Amino acid sequence: MADHVLQTKWGGELTWKAEYRVAYLVGNREYGVWADSGLRGDSEASMQLALLHPRPSCQVQYETI
Repeated sequence: MADHVLQTKWGGELTWKAEYRVAYLVGNREYGVWADSGLRGDSEASMQLALLHPRPSCQVQYETI
């Protein structure tokens, strides 16, 4: 996903960031949230290459009401 565009008098600069979706089930209901991976790059191709490397897993915690 394109993250930021900077326009200067010499032209534009576009940066990219990678986001991921965390989905989980509670009972029979699905929940999900988009999260920022922290990865940034100067092209879509650089982001695709960065995503080939394994990322750490995450843990989802929630409170029941």
